Amino acid sequence: MSHKEQIQKNLERLIAAELRRFTLETGEVVDELYVFPQDDKDGGETYYDIFVEFLEKDESEASKSGAEQ
Repeated sequence: MSHKEQIQKNLERLIAAELRRFTLETGEVVDELYVFPQDDKDGGETYYDIFVEFLEKDESEASKSGAEQ
C-alpha cells in the first residue's frame, strides 16, 4: 500500500468514527461532506474548509427503517 493510500485509509477511518459519534450524540445524519483546501496567504500553510449537508429528519428516519428491514 502506498503512502497516499495509507493516508487516505487513515482519514476515512477518522472521519467515519467522528460521523458515527456525531450521529449518536445529535441524531443528525450527514448526507454529504465536502473538503476544500485553502492556502494561507501569510504562512504558506494549507488549511481545509469543510462543508456538510445533512439528511432531512424524515429522510434520516426512512433510511433507518429501510436498513432494519
